[in-house]
Amino acid sequence: MDSANDASFTLLLKLTFNENVTMKKILAARLLTLTAIALTPLKLLPILLISLYPHVSFAEETITDKEINAAIERMNQRVEMLKSASIKIQDDSYPKLRRMSLDYTKVDGNIFDNSESAFFGVPNAKGPRDAKSWRLGVGVQIDPDWNVGLGISTSDGDSNIRQGTPGTFTTNKSSSDSNGISGVVRYQIKDWLSAGIFGGISTGDVSSTNTAAPPQSGSSTFRSHSKGIFLSGVHALSDELVLAVSPSYVHVKNVSKFDNVVAGNLKATTTNVVWNLDHNLSYFFMKQNLRVTAGYTHHWNALETKQGSNAPRDKYWGTGYIGATWMNKDGIEVYGNVGRDFSDAVYDDSKTWTIGIAKSWR
Repeated sequence: MDSANDASFTLLLKLTFNENVTMKKILAARLLTLTAIALTPLKLLPILLISLYPHVSFAEETITDKEINAAIERMNQRVEMLKSASIKIQDDSYPKLRRMSLDYTKVDGNIFDNSESAFFGVPNAKGPRDAKSWRLGVGVQIDPDWNVGLGISTSDGDSNIRQGTPGTFTTNKSSSDSNGISGVVRYQIKDWLSAGIFGGISTGDVSSTNTAAPPQSGSSTFRSHSKGIFLSGVHALSDELVLAVSPSYVHVKNVSKFDNVVAGNLKATTTNVVWNLDHNLSYFFMKQNLRVTAGYTHHWNALETKQGSNAPRDKYWGTGYIGATWMNKDGIEVYGNVGRDFSDAVYDDSKTWTIGIAKSWR
């Protein structure tokens, strides 16, 4: 209790022996209002003391109108402050901006194809295939159950593939640039269950050269369309440990146009359909505002049309990952994760790093 309130309650006790009955009633009413707003044993103490005043003796003291008015004003201020603190303010206006993020992803891929068929134009293709990308994302809550996410990205990739048999090795170098836009719509079915749809479009170009005799070069453009659905469920195993499971379906269609000196313009269309099952565990370090997540995503390559000179993926493969997110009291997030593909004979030596920063509003 602060000194101003001490003075008010002391004055109230003094007034119990004063003939100003009207002032006593006013102050007593204000005190009862205080008690009704925030009822605690400490706040009941002055009322208890007042009820016991016949058994307490005080030295007679003159109380001025100025003191009475000041006491009433202090109590009025206290009442208003407690009223404001006791009201839960709810903002029911939508849509609401919930999150903005910016992240950087680096992919270190490696092709290791020992097959005898000409997956890459000639057999035995080996070498790095890397990519880097930036992504800006925004999350908006439409109403209590619906959320929308939008993102724009830019990427560039490089590869340096040596292919052929001993004595006939050639090196094919390529570089690519692309830009894309993506979106997701999520519906909260229950506190622990949500479902949604997602999609995206990206366009870009590729240029390549090789060390054949004579050297050859070429270029192409591409447009990629992706779409899918997902279901996501969470279950709290304890206050700190949370299990999440999410199956999803992804359909990707890629259209490439090649500028070939001999054959002229060529067009190739490829399609991929993949089912995924992601499951992860998150541990929350409450005092440090830190969340650590580890998980595994299983992929089922349900459909893959011919990829031109690219080797097809295995029927089944997986991705393991671990990440962490730290958030301060102002909603600033710093996050990162690392992942690696497993169980694909050609592409499983692929590692991914992501770091990012975000701002969240609740």
